[in-house]
Amino acid sequence: MASQDARQDRNQFPTNIYVAGTSGTAAAGTEDVVAGRADPTTGAQYVYNLGPAGTTSTAISGGTLNLLEAGTFSTTVTVAINTYGTSGSIADGATGTIVNYTSPAGFKLKGFYASGEGQGYFYLQIGSGTTKYFYRTSVADKVAKVTLPNPEAIPTSTSLLLKVDNENGDTRNFEGALLGE
Repeated sequence: MASQDARQDRNQFPTNIYVAGTSGTAAAGTEDVVAGRADPTTGAQYVYNLGPAGTTSTAISGGTLNLLEAGTFSTTVTVAINTYGTSGSIADGATGTIVNYTSPAGFKLKGFYASGEGQGYFYLQIGSGTTKYFYRTSVADKVAKVTLPNPEAIPTSTSLLLKVDNENGDTRNFEGALLGE
C-alpha cells in the first residue's frame, strides 16, 4: 500500500499510523502502512519490537518492570561482597585494624561503613599503606559512611585495610565493613 490517508475516529481524533519496511522505503513509495494499536482500558500503545530491526531483545539497565506478559526475563545480578570486622579494645591514641581484606579478581570497592563506642578517625588503606578514603566521627556523629559514586576497580590480590585511630580519651571498641561487588 503506497499511500494511505490519516484515519480518525468518529470524534475526529487522529490515529497513529506507522510505516513498516526498511529504511528509505517510505521515500520510494513502497512502504507498508500499519495502524497503531492500544490497550482499550489504559490507552497504552503496544510495542513489540524494541530492539534493532528484526529483533525483540532489549536490555533494561534500571527502573522497575511491573509486568511481563509473555516471553522470558533474564537479569545479571552483581553479588555484594561486604566484609565485616571488629577492632577489639583500642587504647586512646592507638590505631586498630577493623578489616584486613585481600581483593579477589574483579573486585570493585563501593565504600565503607564504620562506627564505635567513641569517636575516631577511620581510614581505608589500599595497597602499600596509601590512605585513600577517610572519615572522622564525633560524639554527635558516630557513624563513618563513605560511599563512592562509582565503584572503584581494585586490582586482584590488593590489600585493603580499614583502620581507626581512637580519639575518644579512653579505651573503646570499633566495628566496620568494606562494601564491594
